Amino acid sequence: MNHFGWWSDYVTPLFHRDYAKLSDEIVHERVIVKGLTSTLKVHFLHESIENLATH
Repeated sequence: MNHFGWWSDYVTPLFHRDYAKLSDEIVHERVIVKGLTSTLKVHFLHESIENLATH
């Protein structure tokens, strides 16, 4: 993906619910933020877990 120009797809994985909300689109929803955003200086690794007991 890196060599095809698809890297890095910036998303907003972390947000405070008082200052942002998800859009109403069913597909490709986005985060609508009140205020400024920033990017992380490191890669954000997201690992899905079933529940805290399995982690």
